[in-house]
Amino acid sequence: MNIENQSTMSKLLVSLVVMTILTVVVIDKVFFTTHGKSASILDDVKVELAAPINGFSLIDHNENKITSNTFIGHWTFVFFGFTNCPDICPATLSQLVALNTLIRRDSGLADKFKTMFVSVDPDRDSPKFLREYVKYFDSNFIGATGEMNNIISFEKQFGAFHVIGEKKQENYTVSHTSSVFLVNPDGMFSANFSPPMDLPMVVEQLNLFVNDYAKG
Repeated sequence: MNIENQSTMSKLLVSLVVMTILTVVVIDKVFFTTHGKSASILDDVKVELAAPINGFSLIDHNENKITSNTFIGHWTFVFFGFTNCPDICPATLSQLVALNTLIRRDSGLADKFKTMFVSVDPDRDSPKFLREYVKYFDSNFIGATGEMNNIISFEKQFGAFHVIGEKKQENYTVSHTSSVFLVNPDGMFSANFSPPMDLPMVVEQLNLFVNDYAKG
């Protein structure tokens, strides 16, 4: 890794520490949306599954192919962003770190969830750089990228989007959807929620999702 990338990673590590502290200290209310239905508490909301996620091809940070089959057999959190993101991405990924810690401690949820960070800035976010980036948060996180047309095809299926700033500027930024999306073990988009998250409530709701799914 060159000096510039080492400097970037050092800054990201500092951001991670700060954001993790904020995650613990600042807890706000999360609003879930399930295909047109919104509620602050999902106890009384029936989750209606959307169509399967398909028609795309990405690669993970180890350059393994990601297709619709990648999502089969487990629950997956999907979050779109970019490694040069100064605030939203490190803050949300830090919350996902804390959320995954709680999930691993819950016997009903442990080993059932994965987290995928999809870069919407493939020109700067190579698989190698993504690998270095996600491991600062959690070694189990999956970094994903690909050709721009495939990234757009993938994000559209979640109702997500991004807009890349003027690339003439070296440190251009990218506006992107900040929601975290949930894909069920059948590879179907089942819910989305906006950070910052009330983590204990999220865990409670995830248990409801898992139990409802098990009932068929």
